[in-house]
Amino acid sequence: MTRTRRAWGICAVITALVAGSNVASASAAPDSSLPQTPPVTMGCTNHAHNNGDDAYGNSTISELHIRSGPHSNCPIVGTVDRNSRLNWHCFTVNEVGNEWTYLAIHNTNTFGWVYNGNLTGSGSEVRCR
Repeated sequence: MTRTRRAWGICAVITALVAGSNVASASAAPDSSLPQTPPVTMGCTNHAHNNGDDAYGNSTISELHIRSGPHSNCPIVGTVDRNSRLNWHCFTVNEVGNEWTYLAIHNTNTFGWVYNGNLTGSGSEVRCR
């Protein structure tokens, strides 16, 4: 699903990265279901999030990893399959321009971040604050 408001934000992040950043390519094999995250210091905690979305959905892959932060190199805090209901809270664009949704596994106390490309409907449409 194309989202114009997000596209402009992603373009701005990419432009900033191209204009002022020397990011090296990753040497470790990435999770095949996620975009590659460059080996730069990226926080896996303290990312702003709120429960501003009442939408929900599912994984588009058979084994979805929920992470502690919006980066593929952040620790896994939970794993679900395609049949698990996921409650969206909000989305953010990380430092390399990838969109991630903060969510909860329905009827559990497991919360975390998932790359939007692995979520039905591309995840939350409410920006985290």
